[in-house]
Amino acid sequence: MVARRPNASVRRLNRMLKLLFASLLTASSTLATADTAPKPALLPSNTCLVTPVATTPLFQIETNGLGQIKGHVDTRMAIQSNGAWTYTQTKAGKVQRTEVGCLSRVQLATLKSALASATWKTSQAQGHCEAIAMDYKEYSYLGNPMLRTELCDGQIIDNATRKAIADARAITNKLVK
Repeated sequence: MVARRPNASVRRLNRMLKLLFASLLTASSTLATADTAPKPALLPSNTCLVTPVATTPLFQIETNGLGQIKGHVDTRMAIQSNGAWTYTQTKAGKVQRTEVGCLSRVQLATLKSALASATWKTSQAQGHCEAIAMDYKEYSYLGNPMLRTELCDGQIIDNATRKAIADARAITNKLVK
């Protein structure tokens, strides 16, 4: 018996089926990786991509308990240089709340200008009070702890730094409800 060659239409159909099969394989592998890959959240302001960031924050405010109050809630507000921010509350080492967002371009420019004007200088007051602090705030700029404040610490913060912190807090206090 002599094998016959398939006619042109059968060959064309075989080629089309092979292409279709190859396309389906490619599409399914693309969909599989697309579904498992982490997706950054693009917020409506379109000023930045909010993703888990492993870079040094532009500015950070941490409030931490000193151990005297049971159940104290620690907070951390970190703002990246692109305006992405993350707010985290923890209690007894467990995350209770996390929020993310983006500063507007105006807010980011205002924050950068305010922080650039801070000198981060303090002096010590002559007298001090006797109250016991329950927590402290630590301000970091470009990854460096610049200032730690607590009740009755006796620090006098210079005017430029005080204004920079007030301007920064005016922005950060509006971010989290």
